[in-house]
Parts: sequence; C-alpha cells; structure tokens
Amino acid sequence: LYTYGDAPRRPRPLSGAPRVCRLVTRDVLDAATEDGGGGGGGGEDVLRSCRIAVKLPRHCGDDPARLKNAESFGRLVRSLRSGRLAAVLAVDSAGRCGFVVPTADGGDDGDYHATLKYADFKRFVPWARENHARNSRRQQRQRQRQQQQEQPPPPGGRRSWTPPYTPPPEEECGPSGWDGRPAGRAGPDGGSWTPRYTPPPEEECGPRGWEEEPIGEDDGPVYRPEDDGDGCDNLFKPPAASGDDGGGLFRPPKTEEEGLFKPPPSD
Repeated sequence: LYTYGDAPRRPRPLSGAPRVCRLVTRDVLDAATEDGGGGGGGGEDVLRSCRIAVKLPRHCGDDPARLKNAESFGRLVRSLRSGRLAAVLAVDSAGRCGFVVPTADGGDDGDYHATLKYADFKRFVPWARENHARNSRRQQRQRQRQQQQEQPPPPGGRRSWTPPYTPPPEEECGPSGWDGRPAGRAGPDGGSWTPRYTPPPEEECGPRGWEEEPIGEDDGPVYRPEDDGDGCDNLFKPPAASGDDGGGLFRPPKTEEEGLFKPPPSD
C-alpha cells in the first residue's frame, strides 16, 4: 500500500502490508466513531484518517506482482462498497488499529484507493463503546418516532382519545338508607351514615336449656346390654317409654322448668 502526506509518521509509519483480521458493517462503525459532541474524549484526537492506495493496473507495466496486488485491492474495495462494510486491520507494532473504508463512488480509478481510519487501540476501545451505546439509543428513539408516524390513522381520520378514568365522589359510592332511615338523609359527615355494629348479649348467642345437671338414678331406665368384656357397658340410655315423663336423655319441653331444651322467653 502507498500512503500520502497525511499518514502518521510517529511513533513509526504505517505498514505497507497490513493484515485484515475481520469485517464490520458500516452502521456499527459509524455508530462507534460518531462522537456527536458528547463523547468527552475528543473524537478528532482519538480517531484520525489518511488516504491509502495501490498502483493503478495500467501503471504496473510488466510487473505481475504489482498487477496482482492492484487487482486484489480493487476487488476488496468493490466488495466493501457493495456490502456497506469496512475492513478491520490488526493492531500494528505501534499499538494502532485501523479500518479501511471505501470511497462513496468508485469511478474509473476509485477502486484502487480508500480511506484508512486509525487510532490508538487502548484509547479507541472505551471511546467507541461509549459512542456506540449513545448513538444506538438515539437511533432506537428515531425508529420508534418514525414507526409512530407511519402508523395508519383509525377510521374517521383522527386518532380516538380516551379520557382518563376519574372515580366518583366517595359519598356517591355506597348505598344510602341502609341504616333504617330514608335514602337521602345525611349523617354527621354529610353522606350516608351506618350505625356502629353492636353485638347481641352473650346469653342470646348460644342455645338455651343446656344446663349441666347430673343424670341420677331417677332419670329413667338404663339400657344395659349383655356384658361382652369390652368395658363399654351401660353407656347408652334410650328414651323412656311413652307415659314416663322422666325417662331418656331428651325431655320434650312442657314447662320452663322441665326438659333439656328451653325455648326463649317470650316478651
């Protein structure tokens, strides 16, 4: 490769036979190298550029090596241009990385020269990462705005608008008149009023007539099955026969003093 006066000379000149290690898309390279004024690292101080070229085929004469070199470089530049790619050069002995970028229009001799962007590798990596992250976010926002603008409008020509939900006033949320008063009658706070819950007396909460009275010998006949040796004899006492008011475990209510069950007193 041939260089011109804009090529670096320190700490040493560029190599005349650089090695291409990989390819990168132009979109990625542009996002990584466009400082945009927010990089803080001084893009012109980090990344520089110069021109590189090879001898034109018509100037190679009878030298087959130079002609082959020119034709190989021309094919590389045409491939980079058609695929919107850039060639990544390996880091040289001076610690510089480089990117071969083809010119926009090849023309007659445009395939035999290109632009070389070079930078100190250690400074370039953090600077490029910061640029790529910032520019990627910006491009994503631009694509989102473009997609929103390209969305077709709904039928009617205008986009429908839904007002935000507004809950009703608190005094209108609950039913009124549940406290035994006609609806619309306001309580102390201006809305419907519900009296405080008062539990019933404790004596009205459970069944009545379950007084704990011992069962004596006069409570009626006791059913005594044959003793089978299981220790459970005489545990069942059937109700007494009809006409015997004192038999059995259950006594139907007759008076308030008799029976296991007593109805509630009438007011």
